[in-house]
Amino acid sequence: MAAAFAAPLATTAAADLPEKGAYVEMVRGDRTRDGGDPIAAIANYERALDLFRVLRAERPDYKAAAIEFRMDYCRRQIAALKAAAPAAPVAAPVAPPVAAPAPAAAPQKPAEPAVDVAALRDEIRRLSDAAASAEAMQARLKDVEAAAAQMETERKRLQDESGDLRRAADLSAKRVESLTAALAAAKQDVDAARKAGDVDAATAPLRDEVKRLNRELQTTGKDRDTAVAEAERASTRYGDVEKALAGEKLAVKELKTQIEALDPARAEREMRSVLGDKTRLEAQVQVLSAKLEAQTHEAKATRTAAEAAQTDASRQVAALMRETRDLTREREQLIAKAGKSADRITALEAQLSEATRPPQPSAPAAEPATPAPATPPVAETAPAAPVMPAPETPAPAPVPPPAPQPPPAWKADADAAMASDAADRALAIYEQALAASPDDPDALLGSSRAQMKLGNVEAARAAAARLVSLQPETASAHHALAMTEAASKNRRSAARGFQKAVSLEPDNPTYRRDLAVALYTLGRSADAADHYREVVRLAPKDGQSHFNLAAILVMQRNPPLDEARAMYEKALSLGEARDESIEKKLAAP
Repeated sequence: MAAAFAAPLATTAAADLPEKGAYVEMVRGDRTRDGGDPIAAIANYERALDLFRVLRAERPDYKAAAIEFRMDYCRRQIAALKAAAPAAPVAAPVAPPVAAPAPAAAPQKPAEPAVDVAALRDEIRRLSDAAASAEAMQARLKDVEAAAAQMETERKRLQDESGDLRRAADLSAKRVESLTAALAAAKQDVDAARKAGDVDAATAPLRDEVKRLNRELQTTGKDRDTAVAEAERASTRYGDVEKALAGEKLAVKELKTQIEALDPARAEREMRSVLGDKTRLEAQVQVLSAKLEAQTHEAKATRTAAEAAQTDASRQVAALMRETRDLTREREQLIAKAGKSADRITALEAQLSEATRPPQPSAPAAEPATPAPATPPVAETAPAAPVMPAPETPAPAPVPPPAPQPPPAWKADADAAMASDAADRALAIYEQALAASPDDPDALLGSSRAQMKLGNVEAARAAAARLVSLQPETASAHHALAMTEAASKNRRSAARGFQKAVSLEPDNPTYRRDLAVALYTLGRSADAADHYREVVRLAPKDGQSHFNLAAILVMQRNPPLDEARAMYEKALSLGEARDESIEKKLAAP
C-alpha cells in the first residue's frame, strides 16, 4: 500500500507539509489497521482526510487526481473499518470542569518580537538591494574601462595608420616627381630622336634606364613580380607610363583626402571625455563603496540585534509555555479539589438530611444540625451539635444533584455519518440539533467540521466563531476556527487561533503540530522548530514531526547539524522515507 502512494515530496515548500503529513497519517492508518487496532486506524485516516482537504482548499490545481484518489482510499478504509468494528460503548458523561483562572494574554506575548524581526528583515532586504545596485555600478564601471581601453587602442592604431599614410603619401609624391621627370626626359629624347630620324638610337637609353630600374628594384628588396611587370610594361608600351602616372596622381589625391579626413584632435577630445566619465564613475563607485561598507556594518549590527531579539523571544516563549503548563496543572488541581469539595458537600447534605428528619415516637428526637456552609470546611471534623427546630416547621429535604444524562441520540448518528464520510447527512443532523438548541456546543463543533469537509469554509467559520463566543476557553473551538482561517489562506489569523488552542491545551501534540506548520508558512522557522521540539517530546513516536523538525533545522542560517541529524535518524527509525536534500545538507562541512 505504501508503494502505491510513494511520491517525491519537497521538504522546503510550506504547502508540501500538509501533503506529507496526510501521506504519513495514511500509511500509519494502514499499519494500525493491519496491527488490529481499527479505532486508531480510523483516527489516522480521518486526520489524513482533513490534511488533504486543507491542501485542496489552498491549492485546488495541485495534483488534483492524486489527491482525490488518496482521499477516496481513506474514505473507503474508514467505511470498511466502521462496518467491521463493534459498536463503541457509550462513554460516561463528565461533569463540566470548574473554570480555573488563566491569563488570556500570555499566549500573545511571543508575537511582539516577531514584528521587530520582520522590520529588521525588511531593512536587511533594503541593504541587499543597495548592495546589488553598487555591484551593477561596478559592472558598469568595468564596461566603461573596457570601452576606454578599446578607444585608446583604436586611437593608437589611428595614429599609427595616419603616420603610415603620411609616409606612403610622401613616398608616392616622390615617386610621382621621379616618374614625371623621367617622362619629360624620355619625351625630350623621343622628340630629339624623331627629329634626327633615329628612333632606335633614341630609345636605347630608355631601355638602359628600364634595365637599371629593374636592377635597382631587385637590390632594394621590393616586390620582384611587380618590378618585373613594371619593367616589361615600360619596355613594351611607352604609353603605360602616362597611365601609371595618372593612376599615381589619383592615388595621391585619395591619400590626401584620407589624411584630411583624419582628425587626431577630435579623437583626443573623445578620449578626454571618456577618461573624464571614468574618473567621475570611479569617484561615484568610491562613494557607493563607502556607503555600502557602512550599510554592511549596520546590517551586521542589525542582524546581531535581530538574532538577540529572536533569542530573547524564544526564551520568553519557553517561559510562557512553562507558565502555561504550570497554570494548566494548577487548573487541574483546582478541578480535582472542586470535585472533592462537591463530594464533601454531598456528604454534608446527606448528614443534614438525616439530622433534619422528623423524630420517631419510640426514640427521643435528635436535634438537627445547623445548615452546612456552601464551601467545605477546612478540616474534615464532625458536624456541630444539632439544634432542635420547632416541630411545626420541619426543614425541607435537600434536592439531590441531577443525574448525568447520556449523550443525545443524534450525536451518535452524526458521528457515524462523519466517520463514513457522509458529511452532508451529518450536517443535516447537526442543523436539526441546532434548530432545537442553537447554542449546543457539540452541534456547533460538528457543524463546523462537516462544513469544512464539504468545502463550505465560510459556514464552517461562522459555526466555529459562534462556538468560540460561547466557550472562549475551549481549545477545540479555537482549533476549528483556526482550520477555517488556514483554508482561507489567512495564515496569521490561523496561527493566532492555533496558538490559543495550544495555550489552553499545551500538551496536545496535534494542536502544536498545526501551530508549527502555520508558523512555518509565515516564515517563522525558528518558532516552528521550537513547537516541533515540544511535539516530539509529547509524541516521541511521531516520525513525521521528527522529519519536519530536521528539515527546518537544516534550512536555518547556522543549522544545528547534530540536532538535525538526531531528528532525521529518529524519523528514519520510525518509518519515514529518506530525503536526498536533507542528507546533502547534513553531509556538508
